[in-house]
Order: sequence, then C-alpha cells, then structure tokens
Amino acid sequence: SHLVQGTSEASFSGLRDLLGKHISEGDEVGASIVVNIDGQNVVDVWGGYFDKSGTRIWDKDTIVNVFSFTKTITSLAALILIDRGLISP
Repeated sequence: SHLVQGTSEASFSGLRDLLGKHISEGDEVGASIVVNIDGQNVVDVWGGYFDKSGTRIWDKDTIVNVFSFTKTITSLAALILIDRGLISP
C-alpha cells in the first residue's frame, strides 16, 4: 500500500498489506509494526497519520504511548519459562 512505508521481508508482505488496508478503511488512523526475529527486524513498517485530522504524518520515529505492554511481555516470558520447565505455574 502507498500508505505504508518502511521495509519488510517478502514472507511478511501480508502484514504490510494488512496495515495499509486498516489505514485506508479507517480502522486505524496510523500505526507502526516491528517484528524482530533472532535480533533482526524482518518487518519495520509505519503509515497513516499521528492525528485524527490527518495533518501530521506518522513517520519512522513517531512516539506513542504504550499501555499495559509489560503485562503481555511478562506473561509471554512466564509461559516460555513454564514451557522450558524452569518454573512451575
């Protein structure tokens, strides 16, 4: 989509297209997505606007609030440790 900038490996082109679809259909005003696998960014895309009026373009370095992010990461870390048998639920 022309609304989405950045880079993504070919195997992740669907994610880039999905972001463009959500922006163009108005489901998202703007957003960014980074997928890092084994220390390498395989997706680093962004698009849309930073404001609802569409006057501030979302760029690579747009800063946003992230809410409740630590709960998700902590839960995933705990699940990995449980799966590896290092802790017990």
